[in-house]
Amino acid sequence: MQSKRASTLVDLAGLYDQDFFAWTRRSAGLLRAGLLKWWLQPGERSRSWERSIAGQRIEIDQVLEDSPSLRTRVQSGLPRNYEKSVQLAAIETALPHSKFPTECPFTVEQILDPEFLP
Repeated sequence: MQSKRASTLVDLAGLYDQDFFAWTRRSAGLLRAGLLKWWLQPGERSRSWERSIAGQRIEIDQVLEDSPSLRTRVQSGLPRNYEKSVQLAAIETALPHSKFPTECPFTVEQILDPEFLP
């Protein structure tokens, strides 16, 4: 049986080939979900979580470097992508949606900053 993380990576690989922009949005959502988990579950933090957040940031940075025009969409897509990130984080943490802020508590700059962890 394939793990949830392995399944997500396979989905992302296929999405990258099929719809590059959708791949960037999905990757950004995973990054925000990781930040939310890190922020809301300090007792569960691990090097694996930190590595996952760093890896997503590196991938997103590479995409934005290759396609700078996407940068303008990062800010405008934040509210919608945050909602999706809450859905992912709620599933992964088993926390109710009410535990998450209704609006993204992080700026785009914080989300993409390789040094930032809430």
